[in-house]
Amino acid sequence: MRLNDAQKNTKYKITAVHDDNDLLDKFNKYGFFPGTFITLKRKAPLFGDPLLVEVENSQYALTKGEAAVVEVSKVETE
Repeated sequence: MRLNDAQKNTKYKITAVHDDNDLLDKFNKYGFFPGTFITLKRKAPLFGDPLLVEVENSQYALTKGEAAVVEVSKVETE
């Protein structure tokens, strides 16, 4: 699943980041690495762009296009 298709307030684990070096550098600065946990906090009303995500107690705004290159898997709660 891609991050742009994620549900709000659900915990995910990043499994891969697919993109060119420019966006990959940005994601590396944000800490978006495979194995990192991420939570989609909000989607903007109407068009759902931008998305607010939380990674290790930091929050970042991403466009749907940026979120589409982040592959995630849902973390099952116990």
